[in-house]
Amino acid sequence: MGATETIDATLTAATTLLPSNPTPTPSKTRLPNKDPDNDNHKDNHKHKDENDQDIRAPKVLILGSNQALQQLKIVEHAVRLATTPTSTTPSTASSPSTTSPSSKVNATGPNVVYLGASSLHSCYSDDDDEDGNHHPNPTERETKRNLSRSPEYRTFTSRFQDHFHCPLRFHDLSLKDREGIRLSVETWADIVLCDWGEDFQHGEWIETFLREVALEKDLVVCGVVSVTGKVFEFTTPFSGEEKEDGEHVRGGNETINKLDVEQDADLNICNKNDSSNRWICIPPDTAVSQTKRAQKLLKKQTLLRHPHQRILAIDNLAALLLTGHHSMAISGDVNSTCHILAMDDSQNTISMPLPWNWMEPIPTLELLELHAPAKAPHLESLEDFVDTDFVIAGNVAEMMMPSTTVSNANSCRDGGDGYDADDAAIGTGTDTDTDETEPATEAVPKIVAAGRMKALQMKPIVEKIIQLSNTPLPKLLYIGTASFDRTDKFLMCTQAFRELGCEIRRLDVSEEDTVPSAEEMREMVVEWPEVILCSGGNTLHALLRWKEVGLDLLMKESGLNGTVLCGASAGAGCWFSSLHTDSLRPDNTKNREHVLNELTEKELQDWDYAKISALGFIDAMCVPHFDATGTNGAKRAEDAEQILLEDPSTSVIGVDENAALVVVGGDAMAVSGDGKATCHVMMPLEETGEVISAPIPTHWEEPIPMEEILELPAPASA
Repeated sequence: MGATETIDATLTAATTLLPSNPTPTPSKTRLPNKDPDNDNHKDNHKHKDENDQDIRAPKVLILGSNQALQQLKIVEHAVRLATTPTSTTPSTASSPSTTSPSSKVNATGPNVVYLGASSLHSCYSDDDDEDGNHHPNPTERETKRNLSRSPEYRTFTSRFQDHFHCPLRFHDLSLKDREGIRLSVETWADIVLCDWGEDFQHGEWIETFLREVALEKDLVVCGVVSVTGKVFEFTTPFSGEEKEDGEHVRGGNETINKLDVEQDADLNICNKNDSSNRWICIPPDTAVSQTKRAQKLLKKQTLLRHPHQRILAIDNLAALLLTGHHSMAISGDVNSTCHILAMDDSQNTISMPLPWNWMEPIPTLELLELHAPAKAPHLESLEDFVDTDFVIAGNVAEMMMPSTTVSNANSCRDGGDGYDADDAAIGTGTDTDTDETEPATEAVPKIVAAGRMKALQMKPIVEKIIQLSNTPLPKLLYIGTASFDRTDKFLMCTQAFRELGCEIRRLDVSEEDTVPSAEEMREMVVEWPEVILCSGGNTLHALLRWKEVGLDLLMKESGLNGTVLCGASAGAGCWFSSLHTDSLRPDNTKNREHVLNELTEKELQDWDYAKISALGFIDAMCVPHFDATGTNGAKRAEDAEQILLEDPSTSVIGVDENAALVVVGGDAMAVSGDGKATCHVMMPLEETGEVISAPIPTHWEEPIPMEEILELPAPASA
């Protein structure tokens, strides 16, 4: 992402630097147990559960293999996680919410401590120096030197030292120098690299010690599954599956017999989750494993013999980042990631690769459910709803609005059931009727419609939204229905506003069990926000849900009260009378990654664009992603041209991916996010039957009447 695409150096921390802890999820309507953090963070290291009790949140980087630390992207995430926003490597400014008050400022990279065991590594002999000279009584210094010259040490540390200039210390666990280790880890380390393997016989002390320090100190712990799992007690007995019957395997801090594991389906040793310890890294029903081992276990149906519903599998050159209740996959190369492996009700294996390009982690419980489809019944046959009229006329007005008076925003209803689409449209010149006993107090609607979600991170577009809100830090309500209320989309759409310090709330209505009461939703949508931001995604799904719960009416009322209505892609087209949509695309679903993994390339390309009705604020058809080509191989602009030829009466406005259309009352203008993208007007020529288009200039300082913009492609009549 170039400099022109982002807010500026003070707003791009999440694009160049991971926060030291996940950004607190803003207040929102969700299932009580979906995000145990419950948005209450006293500091960056301790979280609150729903009972307002402390939950300690360690920061862990679980590696698919030791070679993962040779991948620069993975090491970079470890450094980002350990580096404060004010440090110089590799820092930029960040929002106050992501800054740890106790973090150190490092002139170079963060301090790194390597913990290994010379007895397990390919070191020089304790009795030989590098020249082969014999030393019967080696000093501690010579033993340390031998450990630092092992290939394992270089594998773990070279990227930290060579690329980030991290100060390094190392300790040989075989020497049992507990005081030295304690001093380095407790008072000096920012990152601890754990490399002592499953076969190390004296690991209990270091595992307990590291867990205690990581739960109290802002410390990043890196290691493979078998090591980090023992430290934080989410190791499963799977690591011993390939050993002979009767051998013992360790999970957490218990030692159990392999045969007992297979026989006792209720045995749970995955992790700690009790009131005395109060930390949660991985849910008890989820195992963690290296990918190849997990696949072998599934083939043997081993999962059926354990109390685990899922396996989080990590590729060799990938890592799983855990920060308290939040997690994300990190790819060392573009071919590696983490996967969710599970069994469905028919005992068929479900496999879903996790996205590896996130910049911030999301709640782990949500991540583990990404493979599950959304529950809305209309998604089973979404094409049946293409002709639904969504222009604001909801049939739940009486429930959603006060019974004593009729709001100006909805007073144009015919008996409470009907609504003229033209009355809601901007640029038609038609005023809505008002109650004779209540004078009209409506503000002109203000809309910012961007071409894609990443455009909401671009400085010119964000500045325009803030300008229209008439406040430097507007209160923003995020509505992510189109993206099925996924947190990764929330983080993308709100990144710039979070970094500015805006107060943000989140309204989830994609599924029934997260919909608030009518009173709560009215307060959130009409009374509280200064900006409403709708995500991209599946527009048809969003419009159906909004119509079902009455949210469409509330957004209309809020817009007519002066709230800025904005969004991208689906969140842009929803404000128009109609839009060009890819809602019928097979992977335009909540569990997109699973669908992409299950369908063939031919099946993924077998879909068509559709023209659907929308809320009706702007009397035109919107074509978001105007300069893009869909996964079906069809260009958006060309497909919209065919629709326009079939219905020449439709006004069409295309929005490039890095641009936005700004509408204030009956006036409009285009804003470019990158200095190149813009909006376009399409119109048919009656004489020739062809479609012509014209770009909207982006240098205007003020909007002009919409009717003039819609005539831009027309040739001069002189």
